[in-house]
Amino acid sequence: MKLGPIFRFIISSGLLFSLGATTTFAAPPAWLLNVAKTDSVLLPHDAPAVVLLDETLVMIQNDGRETTRHRCAIRILNQSGRQFAEGEVGYLEKEDDVSSTDAWVVRAGKAVAPKEKPKWIDESAAAAGEIFSEYRRRVVSYSDFALNDDVFGYETIVEGNLNFPQLSNSWESVLPVMRESYALQLPHGWTMQAVVNGPLAPVLRTATGLQSWTWELIDRPYRPDEPDMSGSGRIDARLMITLSPPAELPRGMLPVFHSWADLDSWLVALQDPQCDTNPALTKTVNQLTAGSADAVEKIRALSRYVQNLQYVALDKGIS
Repeated sequence: MKLGPIFRFIISSGLLFSLGATTTFAAPPAWLLNVAKTDSVLLPHDAPAVVLLDETLVMIQNDGRETTRHRCAIRILNQSGRQFAEGEVGYLEKEDDVSSTDAWVVRAGKAVAPKEKPKWIDESAAAAGEIFSEYRRRVVSYSDFALNDDVFGYETIVEGNLNFPQLSNSWESVLPVMRESYALQLPHGWTMQAVVNGPLAPVLRTATGLQSWTWELIDRPYRPDEPDMSGSGRIDARLMITLSPPAELPRGMLPVFHSWADLDSWLVALQDPQCDTNPALTKTVNQLTAGSADAVEKIRALSRYVQNLQYVALDKGIS
């Protein structure tokens, strides 16, 4: 489920800019109007909102291009649920193309809209400790407009290169979810291996077609927030996929990791040139480890030292 971070994240201090103002509204698509008819009366009375649909479709082309379409529909159940009338899509700056972003509100089976259409806002998605990241996101909010029993829906499409032939998806949400699916389509000649784990992994529905696979979870329960609950505590199922393109295709930016040794070899080649061995650092290491009886004591001495350093990340050239 892709909703979690947006509700834990208040607008970042990064640069924000509008993607362009418009007062025209596209009619809601058929998929949203159909989903809005879903009966959700059997939900817990204290749930603020319910996700009627959360659907992700990933399509891979033969040259390694990737298109990801995400659809989501949320019914607002009470006043506190209005905050969940928000949409989000992440992308890699200068690498991915966010080709489509749309959002709608369906009220009593019909489309409704505020006088001024809310804008999708582009912002940095840098995590704590990162002073810069090429990963960004676009968000939109209808929380000031949506009312009880309204259905908020949005759809996004992102196109880019498959930098690694590995994909993942987690079924996690602060809200109850009636239907959540992840689908993959591969070109001819490509194969995939999938691993699923988590407490609800055994009840994941799976379907296979011609070079297509779908994993679906139905009627995930509502679990209210608990004190000091970790983010991973909401992960009910996790899907991890390794793709294998045909051997005759040039690999380019597609290193295939069949083992931890493969990953280690790739990381060593990437990181070794970045290792800092200047004289000042060497002198500090020698001073910190002087008198250490063995390698373990040296590791402990160095670890105590770096624990007092401020970690700062500068993520560039992610792809």
